Amino acid sequence: MEAIAQDHRRASSWPGLMRDLAGLIQAHGAHPAHTVVLVPYAQLMHVAKLQWARAHPSGFAPAFETTM
Repeated sequence: MEAIAQDHRRASSWPGLMRDLAGLIQAHGAHPAHTVVLVPYAQLMHVAKLQWARAHPSGFAPAFETTM
């Protein structure tokens, strides 16, 4: 799944998703370190963490989790 998430034609969506996520966190007055983001598949947790780190190389990151 990680390979698909990185190589899929939608992989170019990650920067926009991370920008939107940062905007939502800010709009709600939350702190990234106190934010939990649910992803649909456990395999996407690592990819999402990497993408957040790429978009926001310094500072805190939200926790990317799944309901499983």
